[in-house]
Amino acid sequence: MTAPEGEEIDVSTLSSITKETISGLPAEATVSMNANFVIGNAAQQVLRKSYDTGDNYAFQIKYEDGSSIDWIARVTSYEFKGAKNGVVTGSFSFKVKGKFVFNAPSVNQGQK
Repeated sequence: MTAPEGEEIDVSTLSSITKETISGLPAEATVSMNANFVIGNAAQQVLRKSYDTGDNYAFQIKYEDGSSIDWIARVTSYEFKGAKNGVVTGSFSFKVKGKFVFNAPSVNQGQK
């Protein structure tokens, strides 16, 4: 995941001793990932649909401890490499709309 810095905006005035800037809107963040998918998997279908239509979808990476990273994005490119035992290796690139949301693990995670 890459969250690029925003453009700097010059806010210097006649009374400024040095150049003064503030951060402007940040550029769109990007996400790249490699994954294995079984052909016809619902997740693979959504990734290809996002690329084909340019529509944004909600995505999530969830970790074993219950924490997750959520984002809304569109797929800007993808690549698939041969199938072995019905599994296709793919790589995907996303342009994020808005910000990443980092969710801490639940206090009760793993307890039943």
